[in-house]
Amino acid sequence: MNDYVYVPLSSGGAQSDKSCTVQFSLDRTLYGAEGIVILTCSVLGAHWVCEAIAARSAVTTLNLPHHKLGDEGAMELFRWLCSGLGKKYRKQINNIDVSDNRIGDRGLAVISEYLLGNRSLRALTLSKWDDGALLVFADAVNGSRVQDLALNNVPSGDVFVPHLLSHLTTPYLKSLRISMTGLTERSASAIATFIVSPRCRLYKLSLSGNSLGQYGVSDFLKAMQHSYSLRIVDLFANADNIDYTPKQTVEKRNSVLSTTIAKEARTLLRASRIVLLPGDGCRAQADADLQSPTTETVELPLELRQHILTFLAPHLSIGQCLHIFDYASSHATLPMLAMHSSHSCLPDPSAGPCGRSATLRSPCEEGMCMGASNSLSCRREILRADWLLKVECDVPDPVVASALFND
Repeated sequence: MNDYVYVPLSSGGAQSDKSCTVQFSLDRTLYGAEGIVILTCSVLGAHWVCEAIAARSAVTTLNLPHHKLGDEGAMELFRWLCSGLGKKYRKQINNIDVSDNRIGDRGLAVISEYLLGNRSLRALTLSKWDDGALLVFADAVNGSRVQDLALNNVPSGDVFVPHLLSHLTTPYLKSLRISMTGLTERSASAIATFIVSPRCRLYKLSLSGNSLGQYGVSDFLKAMQHSYSLRIVDLFANADNIDYTPKQTVEKRNSVLSTTIAKEARTLLRASRIVLLPGDGCRAQADADLQSPTTETVELPLELRQHILTFLAPHLSIGQCLHIFDYASSHATLPMLAMHSSHSCLPDPSAGPCGRSATLRSPCEEGMCMGASNSLSCRREILRADWLLKVECDVPDPVVASALFND
């Protein structure tokens, strides 16, 4: 039996382009190639994947679900990505899906090595592994920048989910999908404890297709009242005759609160730049030129200036404000003046009239980039989300939020 089957497409198929950035997929047409590949053997199938990746200058997504890589294939693939030849692609790939590939503990251990210290990968999808390498995997997730983790269809959810949640400490994880994992009422307490802990900074949590039951769902909904980060929660097909109105109320509350603190953080940053950023000689001379000869200026103490600035952000905690003050008072954090010219998003052709004259403002600033229409990720929004995380304003402070809503 062949290790993989290569089926040529018709002459009208896509032509090979070694310089393009591709979404790599083995269960459908391979973009930028001339065939469809069906893997039937793990190791040599992984070799083919590595060769296909190496033939391209850039690869951003590995989409390999529903194959038979197994432990050996997964080990071969991820060891190659960690090697000198594959290291370049490790810095490019931001999305990996290797679900339903019969990966066990040995394969998961190598995937964990790939994850540890990885600053590029943003989304990872896995399913069906054993529990032996779970703690190693949790440590690897904590040491990565993964934001979207999907562990759907993993068996023994009552075993692995409580252990995983008790070890998660990463502030970067924003979406966790553990649907159809066999969770029962026994895991409800562990999930409820996690979502109200400071370690949880999730925006989205999917628990659909489990068996939490009425008591498990009720316990979760009670705990959700004290969670201020969750904006989207999926509890479909867990119990009958459940009133989800409290869930919807909390989702709306958290969405409004998150939007508010993000807006206040940006407002505080702009004002803090003016008030707290140390001036250079040119700025000092300009200030002197603007002053009247008879006018005396009084420099307020730093603590008083900071206290006055906090009134611009009533929904931020003192700690969050101090992070913004530290950021605003450093010249090293000033953006490059020409950043938007080389890194701005693609303009949206449908956002304005045809033949609209180009302006000095970037499409992001005018709300006319492809990100504004959800066609692509807006670079400005990505940078803004990274900044909010850096100053710990990505989620509301639970103490401030609790006092605000009298919990």
